Amino acid sequence: MSKVQAIWAIEIPSESKPGEKYRVQFVGDGARQPWYCECRSWRFNIEHRGDDVPRECKHTRQAAEKMRREGKKAFREVRPLGPWFEQLQEYVVSLVDYTKNGGLEAERLAKFRMDLDTFREERDKIKDSLASTDTLLQIYGDLLRQLSERV
Repeated sequence: MSKVQAIWAIEIPSESKPGEKYRVQFVGDGARQPWYCECRSWRFNIEHRGDDVPRECKHTRQAAEKMRREGKKAFREVRPLGPWFEQLQEYVVSLVDYTKNGGLEAERLAKFRMDLDTFREERDKIKDSLASTDTLLQIYGDLLRQLSERV
């Protein structure tokens, strides 16, 4: 298995919906692995058959242009959150390939669906940890303010 790679993310403002942003990200160096966007255009793109037509949207094109102009400094590095993340990265790359090159057999599709539930459970554990961290940070700040009033 490959080593878990960092994710590079950037938010691209929506041109049609003021105040809304789309998260574009890529894994590793962005050259060998695909760029991803959360917009509907990228997620439901069916025009990217084969290796000649990449899965993209205007947001991934804007992010790629920003990368060419500014390099990785324009992006935020997001560190993977646990050993399950490597498998998630590999699955997403595989699914992008499957959508380019046809379909997959029913058994394999069923396995991907089961693993989706597992990945969501792992994500929920992280959300719980973040919520606990937010609580502790709030208490930390409140206690510092209380103590500052006494100095």
